[in-house]
Amino acid sequence: MNSSLNVGDFHTIRSQEELLEFVSESDASVNGLLDIDFSAYTLLLGKESSRNVPECSYAFYQEGGTYHLDVEIRPTLAPAATVFEYGVLVEKLPQNAQVICSVTKK
Repeated sequence: MNSSLNVGDFHTIRSQEELLEFVSESDASVNGLLDIDFSAYTLLLGKESSRNVPECSYAFYQEGGTYHLDVEIRPTLAPAATVFEYGVLVEKLPQNAQVICSVTKK
């Protein structure tokens, strides 16, 4: 996918209109993003870099009134510097919800 996000960016996407601010309609269509039901789900979207082809794991949780997305990026043995987008679809978050994203590179 080719988004307008910069490396290190993270956004909470609550509507298709917001999604199309960062991703072209053709990329969103190819990747199935236009099928997201934003009345039921929120998309957490970010962009990172890695010196190798990465494997990612995610943990999403609520602590008090704040939501947290922890992303762990582990390089594989495939050597290739890469920039990549990651996305996590979660149940619809309140409009005023604060989401903190923490990225750890191993």
